[in-house]
Amino acid sequence: MEHVFYELFSNLPRQGPGDTATSLQILDLVRTKRRLINRILDVGCGTGSITLELAKRTDAYTVAVDSHQPFLDELNNGAKELGIADKLQCVNADMNALPFKKGEFDLIWSEGAIYIMGLENGLKKWREFLKPHGILVVSELCWFETNPPNEVFDFWKSEYPGMMTLEHAADTIQNLGYKLIYSSKLKNEGWTINYYDHLLKNISQLRRKYADNYQALDIVNGFQIEMEMYDKYQNYYGYVFWVIERI
Repeated sequence: MEHVFYELFSNLPRQGPGDTATSLQILDLVRTKRRLINRILDVGCGTGSITLELAKRTDAYTVAVDSHQPFLDELNNGAKELGIADKLQCVNADMNALPFKKGEFDLIWSEGAIYIMGLENGLKKWREFLKPHGILVVSELCWFETNPPNEVFDFWKSEYPGMMTLEHAADTIQNLGYKLIYSSKLKNEGWTINYYDHLLKNISQLRRKYADNYQALDIVNGFQIEMEMYDKYQNYYGYVFWVIERI
């Protein structure tokens, strides 16, 4: 059923919640903290909406990692259209076993992907690929309140058991040898206009395509439920951008 997931996320401007303007503001902040950025790693890049911005707006060489080759092919095509293919390399790899050298990157960027490993595990494993005082930018799902309603708590406990509160995430970051530079919540439009509105079109199409396939429908309907949860409970959780420095 893996193909159903990829069909859901195909032909979307992004594969998860996010906002380009917010990402660019954070990039500007990063550049004030680390003026010399020669190599950037984007982990879980998808089709590369942010990867292309990183490559366009810096002089760095950008390496983009994803495990779905069609996404990387789309990213490569986008880089060629923009005339920046010589500044970007796509690597098909598992984020749990990245094929890079220690201290290879000045900046690691990952939006909406570290949940695959879990925040703590991801920060532990990716730290070795950063140069001393290198910067890591991640967006991660967090609880904004410590006692959310049972309905949404049970949903996310099933979908992402490792989801932390803001305080727990901040403590985890600092306990793993990072300095917390900045954090901010992703605005509502990053979920709705930029992501869910597009995803809903694919959900509608796949419901028709898989009308007689209950396994596929279960996957598709799961994302519909996720959207309903956000609509009802967006004050209790969301994505948070964390900008942190290896110390």
